[in-house]
Amino acid sequence: MRTSLVAVLLFLSVSLLAQEKPLQERYQNGRLKCTRFNVEGTDVFMTYYESGRLKERGTFRNGRREGIWEQYAENGALLARASFRNGHRNGTWEFRDARNELKGRLTYTDGQLAHAEQFGDARSLVASREY
Repeated sequence: MRTSLVAVLLFLSVSLLAQEKPLQERYQNGRLKCTRFNVEGTDVFMTYYESGRLKERGTFRNGRREGIWEQYAENGALLARASFRNGHRNGTWEFRDARNELKGRLTYTDGQLAHAEQFGDARSLVASREY
């Protein structure tokens, strides 16, 4: 009986230690400024405007940026969407203004800038360059 009780207590203590509490920072008004938590080996990172709206979100794996990172204007419009693989820039990145109009696009191959585009009003292509 004593051995079973010790085994159960040991299991519960290990389980509780494995669950990570989110790290949080708050503004003076009490609203969340940023939070970081772990989901299945991936650290999720989010920052917020003082109004409480989402400002940025992204993920880390093994201390390096991984996957999709997004930045938002305070009105909720997506300003930037970027992709990382093993901490290196990857794929197509898009940049928008606060009215959600596409202003630029960068394409990365193997962590190196391969192509860039700049857009003007009405999404007209202003400049394009291969690297």
